[in-house]
Amino acid sequence: DAVAAPRAWPAPGTGGILAEPEAAATLSGTAGPVRQVEALGRTALIHCDWDRGENRSCRGVADPRGAGLAVAIER
Repeated sequence: DAVAAPRAWPAPGTGGILAEPEAAATLSGTAGPVRQVEALGRTALIHCDWDRGENRSCRGVADPRGAGLAVAIER
């Protein structure tokens, strides 16, 4: 869910915020001017749960905004 969520980021040197359209609507009138941009880039996420026993698992998620691929390999 976090990878697919609308993004916002501080606008360098302006004191405002760069925001994707879905995020811009919720940020209007908050911490400075909001400049709406089409997209703020792409990301990927890998999360691993490891304990000291045999329980080891990782999950990858590709950004739905792009054409990425996430694959899990079990050993």
